[in-house]
Amino acid sequence: FVVSKDLPNKKTGIKQFIDDQKPLLAICGGYQLLGQYYIGANGEKIPGLNILPHYTLSQDHNRFIGNITIKNEQTGDEYHGFENHNGMTFLGDGERPLGKVVSGHGNNGQDKTEGAIYKEVYCSYFHGPILTRNGEIAKHLLLAALHKKYPNEDFSNQEQLIIKPTF
Repeated sequence: FVVSKDLPNKKTGIKQFIDDQKPLLAICGGYQLLGQYYIGANGEKIPGLNILPHYTLSQDHNRFIGNITIKNEQTGDEYHGFENHNGMTFLGDGERPLGKVVSGHGNNGQDKTEGAIYKEVYCSYFHGPILTRNGEIAKHLLLAALHKKYPNEDFSNQEQLIIKPTF
């Protein structure tokens, strides 16, 4: 809640960053606050930045907790994570899910979606080592950042960008 009070001061910069197609990874509360609003457990409506079209409702009695596996329908990649959230997020126009839930709960436990992709913004309820457990997401974000920083460079030889977990 405290963060949501300061965020409006940052909205212009964050929106410009997203509109400029720069990569951004937003997890859990960051994901929720990029959206329209979050309705808390006591019914209070906490405004988001309203940059992305999704919205989040609090559950009355449950939390979504546990391992989760999803499959990205565009790439065919399977992603693995751990979710621990009370929010139920519903995607809006222009967003597509990061993946379809294979096991776990995902965005809301109803529509079998997890996360959101909007331009180069990747949102998820995956906690913990999302990038080390899901090298393809890490590689995509890294390549997007490199293309923005060095637009005239050729990064087609992606073998140079092998990402290995460093546990």
